[in-house]
This record gives sequence, C-alpha cells and structure tokens, in this order.
Amino acid sequence: MDITAKRASAEDNPLTGTQNAIEDSRVPRIGTMTGAARWIRLVSRIVVAVAIAALLPLPSLADESNLEAVAVRALRWAFYASNGYRWEYSGILVIHDGQLRYSASPSTLKQVDAVEMDAEKQRTPGDTLVGLYHTHPCNSDVYFPQYFSPQDLVSAFFYHVPTFILDECTGEVHEFDPLRDRAADTGTVVRVLRKDGTRTWVRLPAGRVVGDIGDQGPDLSLIERLMSHTTQ
Repeated sequence: MDITAKRASAEDNPLTGTQNAIEDSRVPRIGTMTGAARWIRLVSRIVVAVAIAALLPLPSLADESNLEAVAVRALRWAFYASNGYRWEYSGILVIHDGQLRYSASPSTLKQVDAVEMDAEKQRTPGDTLVGLYHTHPCNSDVYFPQYFSPQDLVSAFFYHVPTFILDECTGEVHEFDPLRDRAADTGTVVRVLRKDGTRTWVRLPAGRVVGDIGDQGPDLSLIERLMSHTTQ
C-alpha cells in the first residue's frame, strides 16, 4: 500500500479546521487599528506554529524502535524457514487492528539471489503496509549479502516504507528508510555484470544495522568449493 500524506486544500486552516478562514469575523476591517493589531498577533502565532511544525519529524504509523524489533523477529522466522539458509525469503510488515505484524508465511522463489517483493500479494484486508524485509543468504563469492541491491531500493522507494535485509553471513539486520537514509552515505561502489554482458559501476548502500538474529548461515560459496573438489 502506498502511504503518502494527503495534501490539504489551499482553503483549509490547519489550526482551526475551518474551510473559509477568509470569511472569519475576526478579520479586521480597514481602519480598525485594534482589530488590525489582533490580526497581526494571530498571524504571528500561525507563523511560529508553522515554523515549529516544520522542525518536527514526520509522523510515523509505527514506532521506529518497535518496527525494527519486529523486523528482526520476522527475519529470524524467515531464516529458519525451509532451506532459509540457501534461499531468499521475503515478507511485509503491517499494522492490522492496531497491531504490528509480519508475514506468517514469507515467500520464496527457491533461489539464492532473487525473491519476489510484491506487497499486494501478501497483504490481507485491513493491513496497512509499514515495511518490507527479505533475507540474503551467505554466498560471498556471488554477491554482497551486507548491502542493498538496486532492486531492493526500488521496492523501498516504490512503497515509501523502510526495507530490511538479513545478512546471513553475520546475522545482522540492516535497514534502509527512503525518508531518512541516502544511498550515497553508506556501502560501497562495485562493478557489476549486466545481463547483456557489459559491466557498470553501481552504488550498494549498507543502510543502518538495527539488530541481530543471534545466528548465521553457512557460507554457501565454501560449500560449493568443497563439493567441487570432492567430485573431481
């Protein structure tokens, strides 16, 4: 679900809730000094209130610390799913009937480096989307499990919610919030191979480490190397 703030009408008064502030009887007539002074004080208060509001953080549907804690639990649950150490799993974080929840059955494509992130397929009636999450199996020879891929960022910006990844090499949970984080602030720049065979430089942000599941997966690259030696 796309969570965006609905823009108020230009005629709305955010302080009083009235629609036609221009017709307010408190507006002074020309030549009324007392009324003018009152109106100036009222406008001054409005300006101060707006300035203070601009300095306050944007409201969030879910408390950040609670959201991060639930994301860690969700990723731990996905990690212990069937073949969770070698397949990517994805899920969503929602508010339902006032309760913060995560997907009871995270989805998987049974691939080590790909997973579908379609929030609409996992939502149920009454859900309000507040976050995304998915696992990155430990396969250090193939990709970087500690970084967000360009596709990960596309999902976060598309749904306008924080996204979380699990680095199964370390057990750490990383968060990237499109409302507060910048891709250029963390991570690294790597050269990747495109599907057409060409190579390009891409920024892979690490986001912020916000938790740990208390476990980690095996290095699949090491297992593959050992298996290749035994079959030779």
